[in-house]
Amino acid sequence: MEDAGLSVEVAGFGATSTEYIEGSGEENGFSKGAFDLYVPDRDAYVEVTGTDVPISPSSEMWVRPDKIEQIIAQRGEKMFVAHVLDSEELIRVIDLDPVTAKYLLATEDRRVRPTINGNREEYVAIRPTDPWVKPLTYLIEGLQN
Repeated sequence: MEDAGLSVEVAGFGATSTEYIEGSGEENGFSKGAFDLYVPDRDAYVEVTGTDVPISPSSEMWVRPDKIEQIIAQRGEKMFVAHVLDSEELIRVIDLDPVTAKYLLATEDRRVRPTINGNREEYVAIRPTDPWVKPLTYLIEGLQN
């Protein structure tokens, strides 16, 4: 985004780190579900998520429910999720409006509940074929205009 001439500010817990940080966002002075990056010129937020574990680009993308709830709560601002697959050098953008976000949260077959590092987690599955999944250029061009 900065290469495209956009100013970017860190807004969320752990946004500039890949290291494990002890405690929750709230315990570290951040609100629950706060998006990682803020683009002040466009009043837009970007959540950066993904994995460094090799998975196929055809696999579902998992997004935490509280991130999707933020999209519903912050109706006046643009909010995007950037899903990064390090192994594929691929970044996809998930552009959800509040109506679609509510649908995803209410659809049980979109829920994924894996155990990660001994903890049961919950995510919402986004399929790469969903109409709200876009290429990275969609995000950059949308923020530039």
